[in-house]
Amino acid sequence: MNDSERFVDFLIGLNNRIKIDKIASDAKACILDYLGCTFAGHTIMKKRFHSLGSLLCDSGKVPIIGAGRTASPSSAALINAMSAHCAELDDGHRFGMLHLEAPLLSALVSAAGAKMIVDGNKFLRGLAMGCEAACRLAEAMQPGHKILGFHATGTCGVIGSALGIGFAVGASREQLLNALSASAASASGLLEMIDSPSQLKPYNVGNAAMGGFVAFCMAKSGFLGPSDPLFGERGFYNAFADNVNRDALWTKESELKLLQRYTKPYAACRHCHPAIEGALTLCNQYDIKPESIARVDVETYKLAIKGHSDCEINSISAAKMSTPFSVATAIFNRSAGIAEFDDKNINNKTISNIARCVNIAESEKYTSLFPQKRGATVTIKLCDGKMFSADVDYPLGEPENPMSEKQIRDKYYQLGAFSGIDSKKLDIIYKAVYKIDSNLIDWLNVIQQ
Repeated sequence: MNDSERFVDFLIGLNNRIKIDKIASDAKACILDYLGCTFAGHTIMKKRFHSLGSLLCDSGKVPIIGAGRTASPSSAALINAMSAHCAELDDGHRFGMLHLEAPLLSALVSAAGAKMIVDGNKFLRGLAMGCEAACRLAEAMQPGHKILGFHATGTCGVIGSALGIGFAVGASREQLLNALSASAASASGLLEMIDSPSQLKPYNVGNAAMGGFVAFCMAKSGFLGPSDPLFGERGFYNAFADNVNRDALWTKESELKLLQRYTKPYAACRHCHPAIEGALTLCNQYDIKPESIARVDVETYKLAIKGHSDCEINSISAAKMSTPFSVATAIFNRSAGIAEFDDKNINNKTISNIARCVNIAESEKYTSLFPQKRGATVTIKLCDGKMFSADVDYPLGEPENPMSEKQIRDKYYQLGAFSGIDSKKLDIIYKAVYKIDSNLIDWLNVIQQ
């Protein structure tokens, strides 16, 4: 038995031990968060998504969430996943350094819309197993994978999406192995896409969902893969990793990866969140006024600096990747939600001036603690010489500092309102989410409207 087979066999064993009623609440919270993010993302990029959909020139029965129309499973997977990631509010996993709900749920929605999945409990099972596969694959090669320039959401998310569908439909061991091969062949995602002025970071996520759906269809159709797609001489890990911790692929844990997700309260890259939270804490505690600030120092871990230190911002995408802008808009607005990352705030001179006063430096302490902690120390120096500091070890949304049920629900309704969705419709969708295990088809119909 090679190690690709060992990985699949481990997942099969884990799948046999999962009790859906134990994870249903967390899975439904994940789905609710996904819908809010997808509504908002589709609203932000509505014109471009409409153009993209027209150019793809296809039809089908899978809902384009937020658009009130349907498309083919592959096109829907692409657009829904891109929408879910556009607002930079979708969940993730700090050890794997990847996003989960956007690619995995978009692929599963396409499979359900194509009538591959007809049972809500199996849909939830697919989500849990997709998270498990994607996170384990990513953890085994991080942080080297990121340092080499690869986006784990695109490289590992595509495999998680394919295997998630496989477990949801009860695929055979052979089909799962072939889905692993086909999705590994589809793995892609470059972190160059996060750099300004690029708007293609969501494409990495959309491609993972679309590729995962197609990869499972390849396996279901009987296309065979190589014997060891993960560790073959020219396989997944030899292509994408400089070092692999194989134990991460099959070490038994007491908690599923689904339960280790972080949920995002701020509409910026997760690497910016400790600094945002520190700045908000100080401004609220000491009633700091934007015009009184002389300097803001952010000490954080090394991987939170490259690609996230730009002060000069020319697009919403760049703003969401920038710690200086994120901190500045949080200080000015006393908030860092979706409304604080728009053209009005980008063009605000006070925010721009604060951003130029934000200095980011590596802290050896935080680098040594990463990824167990994604921390930062924020120090604000005022024009009168006063200084205030705050340490953030676990920003809001991490499993150690989780968002409450109310906060997750409020986020869903806020993003729905931002997208112009009637509150009564949001109520109907909300209720359908929490009945998805007993009525998947009703949920699909509701999100299609």
